[in-house]
Amino acid sequence: MQDDEAGGVGLRLNQLGQCVDERLSGRARRHRDDSLRQTCIDVLCAYLRLPFLPDPGTADLKNHHLYLALREVRHTILRLIGDHYRRPEGTHHSWQGCDLDLTGVTIDGNMDFSDATFTRGTVTFAGATISGSTVSFDRAAMSGGTVAFGRTAISGGTVFFGGVTFSGGMLDFSDATGPVPTGLLAAVSSPVPTTVILP
Repeated sequence: MQDDEAGGVGLRLNQLGQCVDERLSGRARRHRDDSLRQTCIDVLCAYLRLPFLPDPGTADLKNHHLYLALREVRHTILRLIGDHYRRPEGTHHSWQGCDLDLTGVTIDGNMDFSDATFTRGTVTFAGATISGSTVSFDRAAMSGGTVAFGRTAISGGTVFFGGVTFSGGMLDFSDATGPVPTGLLAAVSSPVPTTVILP
């Protein structure tokens, strides 16, 4: 990575830092401004959709350290997304009901949607790669909205759907590749609800 590219990364990190501050979404709740909360989520997702650069290794120590720093930022964002989606809708800092666009993202850090409720909005992992990480929807309740894994590649990662309940909305795994998410088949039982599209 050249110095000008590193400078560009630094600029993006500074811009991101202004929005990562959780007080931004908190202000949205206090002022009932859902658009501000959605803007914050959109910026975080846009950062995650930036090209994923592999680790150059320790032979290139400067860029190896940069890679580690950027990976830490990515993992922090992934963790924060799960934290906010697990908060009950209507409570402080909750992002339930908001749209989450992780199209094409490489998810190499854990995401935890356990016990979240999906009543509206769209959460999409379309074309994403889940690699060396865990994405958990254990005990989530899906009663509306859409959770989409179309064309997602699960490669060296694990997706959990243990104890999920379905009463509406859409769960779409069309054209996904890799192992069937743990607990999904047991959760949807038989016959499969029309709102669930299996891999």
